[in-house]
Amino acid sequence: MKKAIVEMIKKGKKGFLVGAAVLLILLPVFLSCEDDEVVDDKQSTTSTKKTPQGINGLPSTIPMGVPFNLRKGITINLPKAPGKTFDDIIWASNNSGTEFATDRIVIEDDLFIPTTFFTSKVKVFAIVTDGEGEGFDYTKEFEVSIDFPRNPFIGTWSGSDGKRWTFRIDGTYGIDDDMFNTGSFVVWSGKPGRKFLVTVSGNPETITMEEVADPDNGLYTVYCFEQTGNKIKITPISFTYTDATNKQDPMQYDISGAPITLTRLSGAPATLDLSKNYSALRMIGGWTGSFTGALFNPSSDSITSTTRNITYHKDGWVQFHGPNYPSFNYSGAWLKRGAVFVTVGNDGRRWDPPAIASWEAVTATAMGGKEVVRISEKREFSRSTNTSLFWRLTKVVEP
Repeated sequence: MKKAIVEMIKKGKKGFLVGAAVLLILLPVFLSCEDDEVVDDKQSTTSTKKTPQGINGLPSTIPMGVPFNLRKGITINLPKAPGKTFDDIIWASNNSGTEFATDRIVIEDDLFIPTTFFTSKVKVFAIVTDGEGEGFDYTKEFEVSIDFPRNPFIGTWSGSDGKRWTFRIDGTYGIDDDMFNTGSFVVWSGKPGRKFLVTVSGNPETITMEEVADPDNGLYTVYCFEQTGNKIKITPISFTYTDATNKQDPMQYDISGAPITLTRLSGAPATLDLSKNYSALRMIGGWTGSFTGALFNPSSDSITSTTRNITYHKDGWVQFHGPNYPSFNYSGAWLKRGAVFVTVGNDGRRWDPPAIASWEAVTATAMGGKEVVRISEKREFSRSTNTSLFWRLTKVVEP
C-alpha cells in the first residue's frame, strides 16, 4: 500500500497529493490493523470460520497447574441438537459422567486445572444429553497429556527485599554474594492456592535434618507463590497440622513473613536436570520398597520385592506407584541436599504439607550387602498416628 502511494506521488497525479498526504499520516493506523481479520477462533465467537461439527478445542497437552479456559477454547456444533451450547456440556472422567477426583483435575469457573501430572494420557469426556429424555446423547472423548511443568523460577530475579535471587536447573539457588550455592529448592505448581516453593540452605556436606527442621536456624522455608507475567510473589508460610478431621484433607497454612516480589532479570522457565546435581543424582531412577512406622535395620531387615514402587525423575518429579506401576497413588516433587530430603506434592495427599526427611544409605547385611536408602520423614501430622514415616528403598531401575 505504501509503495503504491509513493509511486502515485512520484507521477504527480492531480488531485492526489493532498489525499496521499492524508493517507501517509494514517498509514501506521492502517498497517497496525492489517491483521484485524485474522481471528483466533478459539478466543472469539465472532469468527466467520465455520465451526466444526462436534465438540472440539481441548489441547492435546496441558501442563500441570496451568488453567485452560474451556469457555474460550471449546467449540460446540451439534447438528442433531442445534440448541445445545457450551453450558450444556458435562465434563467427566468417564462416559458415565463421573467427576474427576480433585487431587487429579479441578474444573471450576470454566477453567480446566490439572492439579497433578501423569505419565500416560488422561481421558477427558465431554457429554451432552437431552434433559427432556428424548434420546439425544453425544459424547466426545479427548486424550490429553498432562505434563510436569517447566520450573517457573529458573533465571535471575530482582527481589523487593533488595536482594538478587538466582535459580538454576540443577535445583540449586543463590542470593546476592552467595549466589552460586545458597541452597536447594523444589517447586510444586499444582492447584491454585497450593503452589509451593520450598528452600533448604546450609552446607550440604554437614547439614542434618534436625538442624533444618529447627525454625530457629532459618535453614528451611516454605513459600506459597503467585505468578503474573515476569513477576512472582513468594510469601513465607507455616502449616497448621491439627485442623483437619480427615487425614487426607489439605492442611491450612498461615502467613509467617512479609511477601517478596521477584521481578525477572534474565532466564526463562525451564525443565530441571537434577542429574547435574551430585547430591540428587543418586536418587534418580526407579526404586522398590515401602514406608513403615519403624526405621529399617540393616542388620536384620530386608526388602524382598522387585516391583517398581516409586520413581524419582531427573526433572524433579516423583510418583509413588505402590504395587501397580505405571499407575500411581500420589505424586510430588523432591529435593536432596546432602543428608536432607524434602518432598512436596498434591493437595490433600501425603506430601502436602511438604515432608522434611533425613537421607542416608546403609548396607543391608540380610540382603547380601545391598545398598538400602533410608528416608525418614519428620512430620507432626501424617496419615498414620506416628509422627514420622520411614521409607526403605533399593534401586531396581537405573536412570
